This record gives sequence, C-alpha cells and structure tokens, in this order.
Amino acid sequence: MQPFRKIGHGRYRKQHASTGQGGIVFTRDENLYWRARLHADRGKPFGVSLGGGAGAGVGGAAGGGANAVAALNFNMDELHACIGRIQLKKLPAMVARRREIAARLVAGCEACAGVKPVEDPPFGKSSYWFQFIGFDPSSYRVGKAEFIEALNAEGMSFNDGYGFFPSRMLWAKNKQVFGNSQLPWSGLPGTADLQDYPLENAMAANATHFTLHFHEEWTDADTDDAIAVLQKVDQAFRHSPR
Repeated sequence: MQPFRKIGHGRYRKQHASTGQGGIVFTRDENLYWRARLHADRGKPFGVSLGGGAGAGVGGAAGGGANAVAALNFNMDELHACIGRIQLKKLPAMVARRREIAARLVAGCEACAGVKPVEDPPFGKSSYWFQFIGFDPSSYRVGKAEFIEALNAEGMSFNDGYGFFPSRMLWAKNKQVFGNSQLPWSGLPGTADLQDYPLENAMAANATHFTLHFHEEWTDADTDDAIAVLQKVDQAFRHSPR
C-alpha cells in the first residue's frame, strides 16, 4: 500500500488567537481584573497604590514605575483585541467541529488492539488542542517509539506524547529565572526547593500515550485517513495469534 496523502499539519492549531502577544481574560471581579492587568505587563503597578494592594488607585500606574511582581510581557494592542473578538465569535463552532473529529477518531479505533484515543472525562467536555492516544505495549511486537515511526512513515504527523514539564526544564533545574539571584528559590525559608516535583502521574501518562495534532478544518476524509493509518499499523504490529 502506498503511503497516505500528507494532510496539512502546518496550519495554526490552537483554538483561539489574538495575534501578537497575549490573550483574553474575562471577569466580573474588578480586583481580579487589576491583578490580571498587573501580571500581564511585566508586573507594572496598574491598580496599585503605595499604601494599598491591587484595586487601590484604580486606573493609574502608581509606585514610581517599579514592577510590583515578577511577571511576563503579555502586551496586546487594539488591533490584536479586535482580531481576538472576531475569533471569539468563531470559537464555539471551531470547538464543536474538533469534538466531532475526536469522536470520529474514537469510533474508528474501537477495533484496534492497543490504541485508544482518550475521550471526555466524566466531569467535563474537551475542546481538543490535540488528540491524546493511549498505547498498550502488551498488544504489539514493538514499543511506542517504533509504532509512532511507522505511523509517520504513512504520511501522518504523530508525536511521542507531550513531555513539557516545567520542573524538568533547564531554567528550573538551574534556577535561572531572575539573573543569578536564584529567585524565587533563594527567597524560601530553610531548605524548601520549588523544583522537587516527582510528577509520577504525568510521567506515567506520557509514557503510555502519543499525540495527533489536528484542527477544525480537517474534513471527514482527513480524519478517515488518520484512522486508516492507525488501523494499518495496529494490524501490522499485533502479536501473531498462537
């Protein structure tokens, strides 16, 4: 069988975008609004007065320009906000379509021996940035890495899980956040250490799953191609019947 046609995976895949840097926070709590604004622009003291907390001095940037908290730079201007508002109108339909694609993937893999796309949890509904797919190594003659390699050889784009764990990154291991100060670790009492997170559950989940990125513009034919690839590799690597 010839490799399946390659689907356009290069398209922007996140559900909402406002371009530039930033995003959208909605709240009816005014104090929470000022706290969010303060953290969105490098900790500049929006809504902070010299004698009060967030919400004091509303509308001004008091404090002589000193940053009140350590925060990132998530600025956005009116044009970005306009794009974001238009994208918000599209969001319900985009999420609904992603859910349709995910449901089709789940149904298409029911006959697979050890491949199971993750469905909604009992407490909510997923919007699916990507599809998390369970892998049972006892069902196959190969491990997860070789299985994914075979999937990608068919023209698809599968990835080996989602291993982005902050406590495992170099900035956390080397305590490189605010120059050489080693803050916030150096500001903790005693021997407390923020980087000591075992993350057993996250690591175990990542070891037994892989990912498929998709987006709402996938057609049913695109989704069926992904299912066919999964079914083909599933059949090829199953243990031989005794």
